[in-house]
Amino acid sequence: LLHYLATEVLGELPGELIEFLRLAAIPERFDAELLAEVLQRDDVPYLLGRAQALGLPILPLDERGDQLRFHPLWRELLLRPDDPPSAPAPLQTLHRQFGQALEARGDLDEALSHYASAEATDELTRALRQRAWPMLQSPRRETVRRWLEQLPADLRESDPELLYMWGYSQIINAPDQALSAIERAA
Repeated sequence: LLHYLATEVLGELPGELIEFLRLAAIPERFDAELLAEVLQRDDVPYLLGRAQALGLPILPLDERGDQLRFHPLWRELLLRPDDPPSAPAPLQTLHRQFGQALEARGDLDEALSHYASAEATDELTRALRQRAWPMLQSPRRETVRRWLEQLPADLRESDPELLYMWGYSQIINAPDQALSAIERAA
């Protein structure tokens, strides 16, 4: 199916539109403003409208149709590693920029995902320190734990704040491990 889409659908699209779609597929969900900010293009609304007019599988996530996502199969095709986008910046840089834009919008989970994809440990660590504390007081503490475990273990173990956060994130599911980590952090 991917081969069919690549040859029959992508093959018929203009190169400029294909390259834009490949860059737009980097975030899991997006809107024109986010893409324009990160990609630094003023033709994003036009290109999105053109893609939608062609019937490409760009699905709305809200009633107004502002928040969008690609159909998962279509996104997989656009992000295939054997045919990387000829982006104005390396893929890791774009992930970092998407992370920064999404963090500024308050979408911490998506921002952290992009920082992890960019292997931007410094950004991931900074965002956790600055924004994850309130999440530790909620059922979302599991999300914090998952992101802390994305960090190298030696970094987490050698940083008291991160170690404390990691311990606290386990307080419900693994209280003994949580207490041990919190004591080491202290």
